[in-house]
Amino acid sequence: MHAKWLVTVALCAQAALAACTPGAPPSGNGDDDDDGPAAAPSDADSPARDPDAAQPPVSVAVDAAAGCQANAWAAGATKTIQLSHGGLNRTYIVHVGSSVNAHAPAPLLLNFHGLTASAMIQLYYSGTNQIADQYGLVVAYPEGVSSSFNAIGCCGTAGQQNVDDVGFARAIVEDVAAHVCTNRKRAPAAG
Repeated sequence: MHAKWLVTVALCAQAALAACTPGAPPSGNGDDDDDGPAAAPSDADSPARDPDAAQPPVSVAVDAAAGCQANAWAAGATKTIQLSHGGLNRTYIVHVGSSVNAHAPAPLLLNFHGLTASAMIQLYYSGTNQIADQYGLVVAYPEGVSSSFNAIGCCGTAGQQNVDDVGFARAIVEDVAAHVCTNRKRAPAAG
């Protein structure tokens, strides 16, 4: 079970890396200012990779339009952040991978916990911090309302109270970007 979960998290981390790589297709959220997706490279364009081999951190060129300043949160830091959104005081945990380059936008991954769990449980059981350290990601773990998220009326207090968790996720993306150089428009989610 743990290996299956780790594979899922690794695939999500890979998606985060791909989403923040120049020329990657847009995320499809409608907020992209790109002129459209870049042509997908063929298998002939890239060398074969050993999936078990460690990959170096991805280096992403700084986009002058990104407007990134110096990182307020140091590489390797893990913090619990309080954020007011939708009339509620919410929290999330953020981990800045130890190999994050302070001078280039880092991929951001939102990692949501399941019903009745918590951001801290998701942090420990997902193993995503280790992936973030290895590949230079920033990971944010949102905390649900009464251990739940609003999945369109499903599942717990957040659904019953119609909590704006999509807005909360967007607020986290903006808050993280105010402290660490990330690409706000490409922040995939897992959980």
